[in-house]
Amino acid sequence: MVKLGIRGKMLFYVLVPLVAILGLLGAYTTYSSVSMAERKAVEVVSASAKAAANGVSAYVGELVASTRTMARVVESANPADPDARDRVLKTLEYLLSKTPLVMSSWTVFEPNAFDGRDQEFVNRLGYKEKGRFMGTFLKVNGKVSRSFDIAEQMLASEEEAGSWYLNPLRSGKDTVTDPYFYNYTGVQGDDKFIASICIPV
Repeated sequence: MVKLGIRGKMLFYVLVPLVAILGLLGAYTTYSSVSMAERKAVEVVSASAKAAANGVSAYVGELVASTRTMARVVESANPADPDARDRVLKTLEYLLSKTPLVMSSWTVFEPNAFDGRDQEFVNRLGYKEKGRFMGTFLKVNGKVSRSFDIAEQMLASEEEAGSWYLNPLRSGKDTVTDPYFYNYTGVQGDDKFIASICIPV
């Protein structure tokens, strides 16, 4: 056993607590710095997320306004005009060509609800077996063309048409769907991840 003199004992009793205190201060400072850095990181990420959400919200608002404009154009069409269907479809095609980041525009009416002339259009000019007025346009690489992806069976199916057709039809309210996969072309693997903005007319 080592015997310490008075000076050694004093140094021991002063240095050991001092080293312990300094160690505790160092640990506390490190912990505080890490906590502060974490708080700052959370604040920065939260601010960035809020800014991005506001940007997305503003963009979706613009798309809803654009879709409402399309709906009003369709709504204002004169069904007594023998070319009304063609005029509406050309307008949808044109508006889609002028709306960036939108890949499709469409309209679907209940049987005979547009012009009462569905029977004249049965299996003609791209209309299906009931002649119902409906049309879809798809934009690929800036080029707009008509798509014939909507079928009567699809419109009758809760699973296939529920969120984008039946819900707005039944509620009479504007609807923005949750994103989902949809295939416009029927080509396997050509599914697109989309959300629909639906305005009932």
